[in-house]
Amino acid sequence: NKTIINWSLETTTVCGTQLCPTACCISPTNIQSIHFTVYSVKRLEMSRRGEKPNTFKALCTSDTVIQRIIVNTHNKLRRQVEPSASNMLKMVWNKNAAKNAQKWAETCSMEHSTDQNSTIPRFLCGENLYMSSCPTPWPRVVQAWYNEVKDFKYGVGKLSDRIITHYTQVAWYNSYQIGCAIAHCPNKELHYFYVCQYCPAGNIMHLINTPYKAGPSCSDCPNACENKLCTNTCSYMDRFSNCDKLKQMNDCGPFLNYMCPASCFCVNKII
Repeated sequence: NKTIINWSLETTTVCGTQLCPTACCISPTNIQSIHFTVYSVKRLEMSRRGEKPNTFKALCTSDTVIQRIIVNTHNKLRRQVEPSASNMLKMVWNKNAAKNAQKWAETCSMEHSTDQNSTIPRFLCGENLYMSSCPTPWPRVVQAWYNEVKDFKYGVGKLSDRIITHYTQVAWYNSYQIGCAIAHCPNKELHYFYVCQYCPAGNIMHLINTPYKAGPSCSDCPNACENKLCTNTCSYMDRFSNCDKLKQMNDCGPFLNYMCPASCFCVNKII
C-alpha cells in the first residue's frame, strides 16, 4: 500500500498501486511502427515549429499537446467504464501534480513517492507508475493501466491475484485532476520511468470494489454533464470518510467546515 490515511473518526487505507509489470520493446520494427502511429500529431506540430522530432522529447509533459493527449486518453476510458458511471468527473490537467510527478520521476527510484511528494494544495494525490525499456507512447501507458479491468468486476473487486489498482485509480470517480511526467534513467535496467498523480487520491480501501457509482451516465449531474462526464467538481477534500453522516447529525459549524469542507461547501457538486 502506498499511503495510510488516519482520519480522526474512521481509519481508512488508501490502497497504493503496485510496481507494474513492464512492457518492453520487442524489435526495432515494432518500435518504429508504434512511434509513427502515436506521434504523428506531435511530429506535425514539431515540424511546423522547425524542430527535429525526438522520441523522448516528444513524450515530455511540459508540452501542452502531450498534456491534452494524456487527459483525453483518461477521459475516453472513463466514459467507457462498465457498468456506466453516474458520477464520473471529467479530468483536467493540474500543473502542481505534474511538477510533483516530474520531481519524483527524476529520482529514477522506480518506486512510489512519499505523501510529501504527492500532495498539492487541498489534496493528497494517488499515483500510477510505469516502467519501460524504450519510450512508450502515453496512450499505451494509460491503456496498460486500464487493461487491468479484465481482472476486476464492479461490486466484487479483483477476480484473481493480479493487480487491479492501476485500473481503479484511472476509473476513480472524483480523481479529476491529473499531472504526469517521464524521466530517462539510463543507469536502470528499464530506462524510462512514467509517473501520473491523481488528485484527490482514489483507491480508498473500503470502496475499492466500487470506484464509482453505477448508473446512467451523468445521472448524478444532469445539469453539469459533458459527453458522459460530470463537470461539477469540488475543490475541497473531506478529512473524514463519514462526513455525509456527520453533516446530517450536525450543522456545518467551524469544526465541520474544517474537517468536512467538501461536504459543507460543495452543495450540488460531486465530492
